[in-house]
Amino acid sequence: MTESIKNIYRMLRPLSLYMLNGQSGVDCELMAMDSGFALLENELSTLFAESFVQTAGSFGLRLREELLQLPMSSQFSIEAMRERILYRLAVAPTDFNLEGIQNAMRGAGLDAVIEEFPGEYKIKVEGETFVSDSFFDSLKEDVLKMLPAHLFVDFEIGNLTWSAIDSADNSFGQLDSMDFDWYTFDLRGHLLFS
Repeated sequence: MTESIKNIYRMLRPLSLYMLNGQSGVDCELMAMDSGFALLENELSTLFAESFVQTAGSFGLRLREELLQLPMSSQFSIEAMRERILYRLAVAPTDFNLEGIQNAMRGAGLDAVIEEFPGEYKIKVEGETFVSDSFFDSLKEDVLKMLPAHLFVDFEIGNLTWSAIDSADNSFGQLDSMDFDWYTFDLRGHLLFS
């Protein structure tokens, strides 16, 4: 029995105008109405859950991603989507510092560390989570919007880092003979050393 019908019973009983014993015609009408109320209450319950980031499970998260212009990817779990949205919503104008920018990048879907090189006007963004090919460009574009425009940004995203390249001890000739373009090398370079 829906909350709506329970409330109707609660209002009708004190009037003593209707026989409400579960067998009367009024009871039958109320049970028929209950079916309609059940559909409505179910829709309202879903809408209520999708209205809050912490309880949304489908369209509420997708709508927020679209509203916040977050790159959408099917590789994210529901929890990861929630985390990205909450981080993005938490970014404030006063967050233009190292910690704030790292949190903003988490809002874009990149859990990365920023290394600063003040003398060179450069920063390095290093993230270990591998990003899919189709998502890489939109993620990089979104992260660049959050970083200081006057600094050069060097991205090391994925499982491959310069440290890994150096430790593999391959010559340039060996790497060049693998016929990788830079885009593929950025995305799939870790496969060269496995």
